[in-house]
Amino acid sequence: MPEQVYVNESKKLAALFDHPSVEGVYEKQVPLNVRAVMELGSVCTFNEKQRGVLGKGLEYGFDLSALRRVSAQQPYLTQSPLGYLYLYHLVAGDRQIYALFSSTKKEAHVVVLNKARAEQSLPNLDKIYRDMFTYQMQEAGGEPWQSSIEYQDDIHFKTVQVTVKRRAYLEIGDAIKKLQKEEKAPLLL
Repeated sequence: MPEQVYVNESKKLAALFDHPSVEGVYEKQVPLNVRAVMELGSVCTFNEKQRGVLGKGLEYGFDLSALRRVSAQQPYLTQSPLGYLYLYHLVAGDRQIYALFSSTKKEAHVVVLNKARAEQSLPNLDKIYRDMFTYQMQEAGGEPWQSSIEYQDDIHFKTVQVTVKRRAYLEIGDAIKKLQKEEKAPLLL
């Protein structure tokens, strides 16, 4: 994703992540230096409004509030588009549902964890998605209703039902590994 696109879209992504309906955004092993690069971009400078930033920064280390983003003359990662993986987890009584979506594939993986042995069928998720997508497009006058992620007009849902939590985790892990292996572009989960 070009740096300018990330800069323009970062506020929208932050708004999505900060929305009251989002229970949590999970990051795994994101070092502080990577977090700083994500916040500041590939080029930054001192905040002129604060005094003694350089001296304090060299002596104790720089604080993110003492640095500010600068527009880069040469766009960063212009030829590296990102793919997104979205993992959704829903708990409803004794049943748990894990859904893994990819922004680059027309297939989603759904794992239903139901400790009861009786297998209950799910409604036609392909049709529900297609109908909801069509409804959203009509409501937005045929234009995308947001610009952070490009939605596919059709997705096939591959559904697996399991009775043990470990098996559910293995199914999701295998689906993520498969998507990582098939995808050429970098992925963000």
